[in-house]
Amino acid sequence: MRVKRSIAGRARAALAGTLVAAVASGAVAVPARAAEAAGPGERAQVVALWQAGGPATKDAAAAALVGSDAEVHTFLATGKAVAAEHDDRIQVSRLLTVAGSGLRRAAQTALNGTAADVHTFLATGWQQPWLDDNRAQVSRYVATGGHWVQVAGQKALDGTADDVQKFLDSGRQQAQNDDDRIKVSQLLTTGGPEVQKAAQRALDGTVEDIQAFLETGYALAAERDQETATVAHLADLARDAGAQASAQTKQAQDAADRAIAAAQRAKEAAQRAAAETQAARDSSVQAAGAAARAANAARGAADAAKTAIGAAAEANRASRVAANAAAQAATAASLAEQACSRAYSAASAAAADGAHAAEARQAAQDARNVAAGARAAAT
Repeated sequence: MRVKRSIAGRARAALAGTLVAAVASGAVAVPARAAEAAGPGERAQVVALWQAGGPATKDAAAAALVGSDAEVHTFLATGKAVAAEHDDRIQVSRLLTVAGSGLRRAAQTALNGTAADVHTFLATGWQQPWLDDNRAQVSRYVATGGHWVQVAGQKALDGTADDVQKFLDSGRQQAQNDDDRIKVSQLLTTGGPEVQKAAQRALDGTVEDIQAFLETGYALAAERDQETATVAHLADLARDAGAQASAQTKQAQDAADRAIAAAQRAKEAAQRAAAETQAARDSSVQAAGAAARAANAARGAADAAKTAIGAAAEANRASRVAANAAAQAATAASLAEQACSRAYSAASAAAADGAHAAEARQAAQDARNVAAGARAAAT
């Protein structure tokens, strides 16, 4: 039932439009009695409103034209004002979705008022809030933009309303393009090898190439540079740590040898002190000397123990440094494995689509660089 009503409604609307067009063209004549009551001038007015009015006015005018002469007269007397208010409110409501904050506030104030408030806003009330919003937008660009955006924006603010609009329409983008080229040039001079290559390709290309580099290309190139630098750095650290571990291992071995020799001397001194003490048990003088030598032997044993402790500490430090070198080498190997995986994926993509061949070559080169660093870290 609802579908039938909907179809019937659309049919009536189509019929109304057809009839209005026919009346406007003179193809359909108005009955004489109706024409006398309403007058041809009134119907002509309604046709004109239907042709030039907004959505609400068109609907109301169409309904009047297919109705009686009294309905035509009533529409002109009161209906067209009501329809015009609806159209005005529709126009103001549309501004709420696209205007700046100042214009939105002014539009909402008008909508909260009378029909006259809405009409006045559409006639003269929207211009100043719109100009204020434009200046506020330019000020934001000046505050956050690059050098040339700031220069162009400030020049617009110092000029006329037309200058401000021209900046918003095209000047800002032109200035932004200049700022983007400057930024890419800076990255070209400060970035790593991959960033430099990608930046130069962007500078040799179009504005879109520069934007693509700044949006995604730079981050990818910097990541490749960081990966290569990380592996190379790990290789250096691993070599240094390996050399340090080797030196500390030698020191630990020397300390251990010293500890063994000191312990042996302490043992021999203790044995001699024991023998002398046994031999001097009948002589207090000899016994005193033997006791002194026994004490010296004890001190020698203590020194030997200290030397052994120091040797153990040296060995412990050497093992930690060696473990650190091994961990760095393992990290480098892991990064190399990841680079190889990316190279394989790029090669697969290139096999399926020749457009990815350059990416595959780059990934393979990155993998070779990373692998070289990993081999250096492992040796």
